This record gives sequence, structure tokens and C-alpha cells, in this order.
Amino acid sequence: MRVPVLTAVSDAVWEAELVAALERGDLGVAVVRRCVDLADLLATATTGSARAVVLSADLRRLDRDALTRWWPWPAPGRRAPSCCPPTCAGSTGTR
Repeated sequence: MRVPVLTAVSDAVWEAELVAALERGDLGVAVVRRCVDLADLLATATTGSARAVVLSADLRRLDRDALTRWWPWPAPGRRAPSCCPPTCAGSTGTR
């Protein structure tokens, strides 16, 4: 079973290369949506269609407040993994 993943990357060329590598590799992931910005990412994350996100640290408007609103995804049955509690994700923005 492949893990459904969202992407939100500020560099379109790098993002295309990333998605191609994820799709052709045997990494056990499936990119279910390539989000165009933070608002798109947050809206899509709330649908529960993905279990992971790959994003740019320099994504426009990505800050502690955005992560606090996003983590954990408010999908039914979704909870933060024990390896990355909300305080961890909110403090660095990199997990």
C-alpha cells in the first residue's frame, strides 16, 4: 500500500523533479495532489486525502501560526504521530 502525499513546493522546476522521482521510485508513496500554495495545502489537508506532506521551508505564508492551525490535520480519526508532537512541528516548521 502506498502512502498518499501532498506537495507544496515554491520552486516549480524542483517540485516537478521531486514528484517525478517520488512517482517512479519504489518509495511506497503516491502524490495525490500538487498544491499551488499554502491555502491550497491547508484546504486539501483537511479533506483527509493524504497522510504526509512534502513542502518548502520558504513556502509563502508558512509560519508557526499556519502550522498550528494545520497540525494535526482535522480529518476524522487523524492524530499527530508520536514522533512529532504539535509543539515540535510548531517550533521549527521542518518536521
